[in-house]
Amino acid sequence: SDFDYARYVLALALRRNGDYQRTLAELSVLQSRHQSAFWLNRIHNARGVALWRLGRYAEAETALKLAYGNAHSGRNRATAGTNLALLARDQGDLALAETRINEAIAEVDARRYPAVAASAQNTLASILLRRGRLEPAIAPLQQAQELFYASGDQNAYASVLSRHADVLARLGQYDQAEQQLRQVLAIRQQIQDQMGTAASLIDLAELVLLRGDFGQARELALKGLQIAADKAESHQLGRAQRVLAEIAMADQRYAEALAHAGEAIRLARSRDEPAQQRAAALLALEIRIADPQAAADAAQIDAQLEALLSAAQSEGDEPRVISALLLRGRWLLQQGDTTAARLSYQLAREQAQQLTHETLRWRSLLALAALEIDLGGRRIIKKKKKKKN
Repeated sequence: SDFDYARYVLALALRRNGDYQRTLAELSVLQSRHQSAFWLNRIHNARGVALWRLGRYAEAETALKLAYGNAHSGRNRATAGTNLALLARDQGDLALAETRINEAIAEVDARRYPAVAASAQNTLASILLRRGRLEPAIAPLQQAQELFYASGDQNAYASVLSRHADVLARLGQYDQAEQQLRQVLAIRQQIQDQMGTAASLIDLAELVLLRGDFGQARELALKGLQIAADKAESHQLGRAQRVLAEIAMADQRYAEALAHAGEAIRLARSRDEPAQQRAAALLALEIRIADPQAAADAAQIDAQLEALLSAAQSEGDEPRVISALLLRGRWLLQQGDTTAARLSYQLAREQAQQLTHETLRWRSLLALAALEIDLGGRRIIKKKKKKKN
């Protein structure tokens, strides 16, 4: 009926606004009234996305598989398949995510259903970026951008622009990335996409931090945090906490940084997000290593570093592998093992070059340069001491 369709549209609007519990309530009423495949496909797909946003991954997977099972067209199978791929991505199973999204892309006719095809291409790009494969991500991003722009879907278009800004930042094109992110923020504010606005504020905070503007970065992150807190959106809350931890660490406020990192770990654990939990744990370890006042348990730090590195390698999380190698090099250098530190930095640089990840490549080059300058300084001091003797 028209009334039921209006209820369904309301549920989707509530979901876009971050009101996931009310979304589920409206969909529950619809589910009690309809048992046809047409309705079950739509109800379970919408439920799956809301449950995913709430971090209830097992329930989300069940709902999305029911949506897929009740899909009787390539378009609807592609929609459910894309959401299943996103779910696997956020749980850290990137290989499964890539398999699922390629199946979804094969299901949909891009000429008949450009928006569905664009969503699938955008999701593929996001998975490739998580795996650190920048260059292969560019083509699906461009396809998604063209399709969404032509369809007039501002929300989806902003999502693609945001992901493209991420690519620009990783390639070291920070000014262009910031300009594009501010465009995304303006679009999301205009269409009143609150959770998208929160995500954009946090993205901007990360980029502004790279410029060394701690005050503006903190202001942006806190704004994003507040919106996410108002909507109880724990994924964006965790991201904001991680950025605030990075800002505090850069500003040498280590106790504050560790508190933010601890909260990010807790939030990732509550949502069963191993990749996000690993990122926050690596950051917490970096804070402990950076803090000159912290009591360092060498054996414990060694074990934690190796565990995080091994987990990132097994999940195919290449950017996190490189970050772990850089941190291990820094820790080894602090322990006086310059040979092992150099090897760790060199391995990080080689992997960053393979990924075309300029930010990580520059970090590894700077680490190697600092190491060689330090060793050169030590050699000069030794020579001077020998001459005096």
